[in-house]
Amino acid sequence: MAAPRLVRILRALLAEPLAAGAEAALDRWRAVVLLALAGAWLTVTMAAAQRKPFWHDEVVTILLSRLPSWGQVWTATRDGADLAPPLNTLVTRVVHETVGVGPVSTRIAAMAGTLLMVGLLFAFVRRRAGTSLGAAAVVLVSCTAAFRYGYEARGYGLLLGFFMLALYSWSEAAGGRHRRLFLPLLTIALVGACWSHYFGAFALAPVAAGEIVRAIGRRRPDAGVCTAAAVSVACCAPLLVLVRSAAAQSAHFWGRAADVGVAAAYAFVLHELLGPLVAGAALLALVIAVAGRWTRARADGRGMPAHEIAAVAACLLLPVIEIAAASAVGGAFVPRYALPASIGAALAMPLAVWYLSRGATLARLAFALVLVAGFAATSAESLIRPGAEPASPADTRPVLMSALRGPRPVAVTGGLMFLQLWYYSPPALRGRLWFLADPREAAAFTGSDTIDRGLLALARWAPLNVADYQGFTSTHPEFGVYAAGSGWLLDRLIRDAWELESAAAEPGGQLFVAKRVGVSGSGSGAGAPSAPDARRMSAAPSELF
Repeated sequence: MAAPRLVRILRALLAEPLAAGAEAALDRWRAVVLLALAGAWLTVTMAAAQRKPFWHDEVVTILLSRLPSWGQVWTATRDGADLAPPLNTLVTRVVHETVGVGPVSTRIAAMAGTLLMVGLLFAFVRRRAGTSLGAAAVVLVSCTAAFRYGYEARGYGLLLGFFMLALYSWSEAAGGRHRRLFLPLLTIALVGACWSHYFGAFALAPVAAGEIVRAIGRRRPDAGVCTAAAVSVACCAPLLVLVRSAAAQSAHFWGRAADVGVAAAYAFVLHELLGPLVAGAALLALVIAVAGRWTRARADGRGMPAHEIAAVAACLLLPVIEIAAASAVGGAFVPRYALPASIGAALAMPLAVWYLSRGATLARLAFALVLVAGFAATSAESLIRPGAEPASPADTRPVLMSALRGPRPVAVTGGLMFLQLWYYSPPALRGRLWFLADPREAAAFTGSDTIDRGLLALARWAPLNVADYQGFTSTHPEFGVYAAGSGWLLDRLIRDAWELESAAAEPGGQLFVAKRVGVSGSGSGAGAPSAPDARRMSAAPSELF
């Protein structure tokens, strides 16, 4: 008697008719649900963009977007000023001509791309698993690195948007829905992904995996999909010129596939996807689903087609595929190149919940509710923070700014730090800030010459003070060295027997005076760099500059 009574209690608690009604109501209001999710995503990313200073790669985008013509953007990219394809820069150029440069406006292209990804993720999952799990997919992708790169003025946001558009268009065309619309969209998406990032070529991977499964089942390939893929490859052919230019730097590129394990790539891309929020939502859904099976809740018989399962699996395997391909053709790879794997994870998890909880609608609702509630709480917390303009990195470095007002030029040791500090320095002081480049020295000291080569090329197209080490030191017997970021400059000066006198320090940087041996007026503090004492750390370098 106890067992039947327990079953009746569980049935009442599970309230499947009520859950099914709630799911149906959500589906009727799916447009409102999507607008709410997209609005929350956009609001949070705009707030984050407003607070984030531009970093090295974003400054490259800004400088190249200021070139007088699109042709010059192409030529500068081919010259090595940027190792990424030019689509994001060209779109940013149009935005700048319309609304100007700003922490949000400069990142509009990226935010538009990820907003497209969010909408299509929702639509893809909703069609197969319901509106609640469509909402869960949006929250899941926000727990990955895709969110962080969704407001960076580089090509990753566009890459994510085009990647998801390619997958969605292919699935719709493969399902026989509006093929005249979705086959051209598939072509556009594949082209856009590759013109946003060279690793966007791997947007073909899920399409190819799905089409192989379809062709086996149909015993013939889909001529429309094959044509769309072939046309996209032809439209990407002009990029081969840029690829060859970028490949010339692959020998000493700063990121190598051999140095990045598959596990590390997944850890970077998936970010917080396996954190307590997602784990708790999954556990709750599992408990409810198991209870639903025990009470014999009736399951529906729907399932995903095999070709769609293959496509989603290929998305999940992107880090493996890309690392293998990079190792075979040159070795350049960093984990963020595999960002579209976040799309695979955001699709696979809710679809797995849907499959495992068939007949337990409450399980899906609970999974989605926990995730959406967590996303709402995190979003509200981020919006409460002050939304002022990002703090200028120059404003946080009074020692450097004081040195730039002195009589001597100042060279920054780290290339990544140099470009950001140059951009945020007052225009009147930028002419005194330098970076000394020597690709051979950089390759020997750090194993990579990417930054030195890139800044030398960028200086041919933008008003940067980038000079060859030998040429600069032969004409400047004394200059300042601001040690910020990794670099080879201090070691090279010591090896060349320059005197280095510690001047002052501040969080994130230390200032030295470099003097060629034999130059009059050298201080008693000459010698190898050492940490300044507490008094000199807080002192302004006015006596030396």
